[in-house]
Amino acid sequence: MDVDGLPIIGPGVDYTQVGAIHQKRTLAFLNHFITSTVCFLNKFSRSCEQRLEKFDAKIQKLEASLSILEAKLNSISGLENVTVEQQVDMNAERNAKDETSLQDVKEVNEPQMEVDHPQTVPKEEVVSAANDPLYAKFFRMIQVGVPVEAVRLKMQAEGCDPSILE
Repeated sequence: MDVDGLPIIGPGVDYTQVGAIHQKRTLAFLNHFITSTVCFLNKFSRSCEQRLEKFDAKIQKLEASLSILEAKLNSISGLENVTVEQQVDMNAERNAKDETSLQDVKEVNEPQMEVDHPQTVPKEEVVSAANDPLYAKFFRMIQVGVPVEAVRLKMQAEGCDPSILE
């Protein structure tokens, strides 16, 4: 027994001599635990639902603003042939420089092989996504100043591939 008169539980305790915990006390502990856990879960659930409702309202406002902006852009004549300059990612630029330097090293190390037949590969016309009529309105939105994430959401809503923006 310790100072408070409680049995010390350890390797030398004879469990046949230790008395059982009263069922009413055990039941009271379990009821308190279950009640407090349920209260916590209810509060947490309510908090999550409120936050989701606020987020949903913000998304609906954003979609409405995007629709209004899209209607305004469609009403302006002369924006059909507007192109958007793409921003160059610094990492992509560095990777391209590294690749060209690696190609230069390979060219120096590998012997030159002469080819008798010239390559006659027909060049296909490459249509950029900015000139594609399906994606032109999305690039117009970005040019006017609509956030890229909002344009991505709009593209997904219309069933277009948002990776085209990259």
